[in-house]
Amino acid sequence: MPRSLRVSHECIEKVKIAVTRNGYPHQRALAHDTGLSLATVSNFLTGKPVSYATFEELCCRLNLDWRQITTTNEEVTSISSTKNIQICKKKPEFQDWGTAVDISAFYGRSQELTQLESWILKDSCRLVALVGMGGVGKTTLATQLTKQIQDQFDYVIWRSVPIIPSFDSMITDLLSFISNHKERKPDINRLMHYLRTRRCLIILDNLDTALDVGNTEYIQLIRIIAETNHQSCLIFSSRYKPAEITVLEFPKLPVCCFRLSGSPEIAFALVQSKRLLGTDKQKYELCHLYGNNPLKIKIVANTITNFFNRHIGRFLEEDTLLVSNYIKRLLEQQLNPLSHIEQKILYWLAINPDLTNIADIEKSIVFTVSKSQLLQAMEELYSRSLIEKKRGKYILLPVLLEYVKDRFK
Repeated sequence: MPRSLRVSHECIEKVKIAVTRNGYPHQRALAHDTGLSLATVSNFLTGKPVSYATFEELCCRLNLDWRQITTTNEEVTSISSTKNIQICKKKPEFQDWGTAVDISAFYGRSQELTQLESWILKDSCRLVALVGMGGVGKTTLATQLTKQIQDQFDYVIWRSVPIIPSFDSMITDLLSFISNHKERKPDINRLMHYLRTRRCLIILDNLDTALDVGNTEYIQLIRIIAETNHQSCLIFSSRYKPAEITVLEFPKLPVCCFRLSGSPEIAFALVQSKRLLGTDKQKYELCHLYGNNPLKIKIVANTITNFFNRHIGRFLEEDTLLVSNYIKRLLEQQLNPLSHIEQKILYWLAINPDLTNIADIEKSIVFTVSKSQLLQAMEELYSRSLIEKKRGKYILLPVLLEYVKDRFK
């Protein structure tokens, strides 16, 4: 089976007409309906190569025969004549999605998906870390990414780390699945054998829950997968970037880390979907206050609906940030692992928003800390997406700033 297909030059106009004829006023509508990135749909419509499964799915949606519109080549012709191909069959034969979330309403993140897909399929990354604050959409993005690239792998297996009984049980589980139930013991050497001989995509969601309790076996697994030659890929999501990933990120090792931030596009769309009342300016202000974090936006939107009759302006007039119990728990998960020094520095940054560099921070803090400790603490806070630097200043997102000032004062 060919890895990718493209619309022939003479059929591009025919395909564009089919888009309109099937009720899609523009490319974005087709992308939203199929769950594909806008860039992928654009590539298909302009005659650029897309994955085999993607080509089939789009042809199904547009009621087109892929064999009549694709660029003619001997490989495709041969396959067409020797196999009875099911046009819409796109999934790998062996897959186990575990507790992966429903993404039927996924939208946005087209640039992020394009970059991640390029790392995995073009650059052959063996290890991809997806990091960001809780609620920012790591799990949803990882699910959509897996859906888009699944046809490039023989085996797909998704596991949520918080519900895995033990590291050994996970290795046994992976081995049993990839070996077609021939292996029944937790042997990393055997796992690597199968990752070399078969093309596997493994997703470990919420890996930080294991790292926070000092489970070093997962770090060892990460190192082995990064440093050992094989044809598979491990994607993991985490609230922060493990220090070991920084060491592994060198040109000779196919390891990549994507730092996921809040999405203004998704946040605004969520506000729209909740039918909140207000000007676009008020809606964007609300999204900014909550860091364009989809989960936090959903929570505050419910409050505005229930107590402010859906009026954003009335909520903003209160001049206070809602830090609900759910948001508090979300932030506590992010802050509890911090050291005493890291917590103090975070508070000091919250009450001194004009600090611009390490030297300023060192001069301003009122407790004793060495420069080495300060640098380590700042690095840890950045790795956990708790601080950012914009316009030359260290900043905390508004809702985090409010919570930190109250908790650590």
